[in-house]
Amino acid sequence: MTNDPFFVVGTGRSGTTLFRNLLRHHPTIFIPRETHWLPILWAEFGASEVPTASIQATVDRVFMAKGRTPFERIMREDGLDGDEIRSSIRDRLGVTTTVAGFHRGLLGLLAEQTRRTQIGDKTPDYGFFMATLLELFPESRFIHLVRDGRDVAISMSKVLSFRILAALELTRWWDVALDSEYRRGLDAADRELPPERFLELWLSRVRGIREEAMKIPVDRYLEITYEDLLAAPVDVLRQVNAFLVLQGDESWIHEAAAMVRPGNRDRNRDNPIRAALGCRYPRELKAEGYSP
Repeated sequence: MTNDPFFVVGTGRSGTTLFRNLLRHHPTIFIPRETHWLPILWAEFGASEVPTASIQATVDRVFMAKGRTPFERIMREDGLDGDEIRSSIRDRLGVTTTVAGFHRGLLGLLAEQTRRTQIGDKTPDYGFFMATLLELFPESRFIHLVRDGRDVAISMSKVLSFRILAALELTRWWDVALDSEYRRGLDAADRELPPERFLELWLSRVRGIREEAMKIPVDRYLEITYEDLLAAPVDVLRQVNAFLVLQGDESWIHEAAAMVRPGNRDRNRDNPIRAALGCRYPRELKAEGYSP
């Protein structure tokens, strides 16, 4: 089994879930739902060898916006028993381990459940954490999925987690994930928030990820756009296949590409909010690769 995971990152609402679903068509790849716990674990334990139970206990304190933990969501998606996985990971790793050892061990264990050998992690916010992740996982690679900020802003405005971030004027979910700290933003997230707040959230996130990418070797970072993925999925997936050095033939690419719906690119074309954001932020959009 390949020891180190690859990471799919992005601003959120940029097509990373679609991309994860496409990658899961590859016969060797296991890539679960978002984890979110690595920056929190790093802040608490660093690179030290610590009790495995302490790491798991912190993982169980990381929450998503609707009250479930990422760990629970991963178990639920693949029909796994969380208590059995906790026991198995303790047996596999022993009494103590590191943050990197825990993450490798957990994803490797989950991959074995589905007879996969290559592990990945699709957590968009890890784009702000790539340099540290490369220290933790020296063989890791990063794929950054970018989407037009106007479409991202419209989508973010409908999603509770991003409404909380926008209301609290925060950029990263891990700042409010531990012990359900995000709850302090629930009331504010229920209020009307201007579309500009979400475009600015997209800007801060895409710029932050691109700045972080400058800290890692160029051969470990691949940037693709949601628009290209919809327009030419076979070409983009072939590029990804080569970047990740995936084994086997390319039959998975055509199976995955058949899932793509090119018309989704124009979903917001006639939305007046999209037009208004283009008028207000022409320079910012152009600087990030999009013509208003």
